[in-house]
Amino acid sequence: MFSKTNQLVPQIVGPGLTVIVSAGTVFFSGYNQLVTVGPTTINLAANSTNYIYLNSATESIQVNQTGFPNPSYPIGIALTDASKVVVLVDKRADGIA
Repeated sequence: MFSKTNQLVPQIVGPGLTVIVSAGTVFFSGYNQLVTVGPTTINLAANSTNYIYLNSATESIQVNQTGFPNPSYPIGIALTDASKVVVLVDKRADGIA
């Protein structure tokens, strides 16, 4: 099992509508699929609730404004105003295996 503290960590890196997610690996057991991604910069929509997740179909970190799709691995929720991230909530599971 990997620690929540070092896999797919969402971070605000400065002013603007950007979040960086660190590299990580997730096993989607229902699909017998291991997905590894590198660090990724995510551009967020202004004045929105942004759902950041690992998409198992595309094997990439993505964002939308409608919710976490199924199947996916939730990473975080970012609330934005017109120019910056106001709140970033970590939605990763306690452990990933």
